[in-house]
Amino acid sequence: MLGKYYAGLIVLACMLAALLHPDRRSYFRSARPYLAAATCVIVLAPNLYWLIRHDFISITYHVLAEQRRVAMGGSNHALTIIFRSIVVVAAFIGSLSPALVALWLCLRPFTVAMARTIARDWPVRRATVGCIAFAPIVLPLVLMPLAGIASRDPWNYPAYFFVPLAIVSAPGLVVTYRATVAIVGAVAAVTLLVLAVSPLLMVANFIVAKDEDAAPLGTLARIATDEWHSRTGQPLEFVNGSARLAWAVTFYSTDHPRTAPDSNDDMSRAELEKFWNEKGVLGICGAVELWCNEVFEKALPAAQRMQITVANRFLGLHRAPVSYMLYLQPKRHIEQRRTLGPNQVAPAGSAP
Repeated sequence: MLGKYYAGLIVLACMLAALLHPDRRSYFRSARPYLAAATCVIVLAPNLYWLIRHDFISITYHVLAEQRRVAMGGSNHALTIIFRSIVVVAAFIGSLSPALVALWLCLRPFTVAMARTIARDWPVRRATVGCIAFAPIVLPLVLMPLAGIASRDPWNYPAYFFVPLAIVSAPGLVVTYRATVAIVGAVAAVTLLVLAVSPLLMVANFIVAKDEDAAPLGTLARIATDEWHSRTGQPLEFVNGSARLAWAVTFYSTDHPRTAPDSNDDMSRAELEKFWNEKGVLGICGAVELWCNEVFEKALPAAQRMQITVANRFLGLHRAPVSYMLYLQPKRHIEQRRTLGPNQVAPAGSAP
């Protein structure tokens, strides 16, 4: 699921690996790399289209979040980046250790010759495998600090799958069929166990989780979007309010609106209210979040207010329904069109 952050790095690693291959001249003179590139673009085209349409939000979100952390924190950001990079390396080694242990068990009895082949025997073609295996972990550790972004170890999960390739490609290693069958069986057993247990964990989490962690955010986003469409006749572009709820609507809504202004936008209260009234906004608050409701009641006195109650169900289980307040403020020119009669005109200087 986190592979989306590595798609570009994996493509880049494969390109670097191709440049390291001893047969690179004949490879690049053939149609194969260009056919592969075209296939890659076609496969990724829907994702690339979505990213372009939504301003590369999967990437810019982390850049903006890092900028907010820098603006809010008083610590030395350079030291934070160095510390996080060290943590990423430690987490990478720790998370990779089960695979290393499994390989060690498969390779027993482990000999000096086998250790030597892992450390020293690197034929030319093995550099290609090494590039694919290690570039996805090395590139972020180099490029992200240059962009002023501290690494996060969960982003490296997809890179683990490539490292064993570099190990088993050592020419002096011999893995028996028996060991191969054993490790494949162990992986299959763990996979089936995870598949069997995960629904039980979801049910248990729904029962015991805090209210905010089990909120029906997807249903809320759908209802809020439908209400906005029916009352304004326009796509939902901007949403704000309680941070958790606003972000949920931006994620789950089919319109994929923006939170505006975002927490990194430096706006005065007057500028904020002007933005909401001119551009339109869906304000969303929990019914019990008094501070949030007070903000919108003061900022959007002419907005349509409505309280909705959303059922909270999951696989036949029920939690208490949750109530939310919506504040629907359409764009200024839309509001004028709805209030003016067919023979009336807007006053001079108003929005078209």
